[in-house]
Amino acid sequence: ALSSYDQALQLEPDSAGVWNNKGSLLMELGRLDDALKCFERALELSAAVSTVRAVYWLNKGKALYMIGRFNEARDALVHSHQLDPSAESAAGIAACHERLNAPPES
Repeated sequence: ALSSYDQALQLEPDSAGVWNNKGSLLMELGRLDDALKCFERALELSAAVSTVRAVYWLNKGKALYMIGRFNEARDALVHSHQLDPSAESAAGIAACHERLNAPPES
């Protein structure tokens, strides 16, 4: 599937949807830094449609959370929630707050 996304991007390098989908696959494969780059590229290329941008911000927030960058994850998820409120973005924001307010592990 990854090679198919690479081929699609050779044909349509400015397709925000393909970048987002490739990022989702990379996230599933545990390649979080690469996924994050794809989500950032999708956001750079995306149209002004708020519901679409909300999905890209949501995916970026998930990748950042999985990496452990909770402040940045929260900010991305808040951005997603502002564009198109969803239970998933709200839960992600709450999870970030929980991580950020947890006592340090010793």
